[in-house]
Amino acid sequence: MLPTSTTKTSKTARSELFITTRWRGTLLIHAGSEVDIPALALDTVREALDDRHELVRGSVVAIADLAGIHADDGPCTPWSQEGCFHWELARVQRLTTPVPARGSQRLWKPTPKLLREITDANPHLSVRLAAARAA
Repeated sequence: MLPTSTTKTSKTARSELFITTRWRGTLLIHAGSEVDIPALALDTVREALDDRHELVRGSVVAIADLAGIHADDGPCTPWSQEGCFHWELARVQRLTTPVPARGSQRLWKPTPKLLREITDANPHLSVRLAAARAA
């Protein structure tokens, strides 16, 4: 199984950030279809954005390994949200070509068709995605 993470923007979705998961392994990172306008005002977000490009929305944009999860014990990174579980991502790799996909709340399993589209558009990930599917 290769689940996919999705961005969360609504108040209801933000409350879901308190939920942890038993999943460990490869995730696809999905950018939601709507922009979190208040987040764009945060210094850490503005510093991370590339001013030369428009924000990608409604697409798989990266692949990462979920290495662990820990409860909030103070700000461990500039991105930490107080009172939430923090997902520890490793081997984060940006897709050269984002692939449009419909997301979902919580973890979701991508279709074989979506995985083929990702590897067709990003051949450098084919070995990594094949290994993740086999696990």
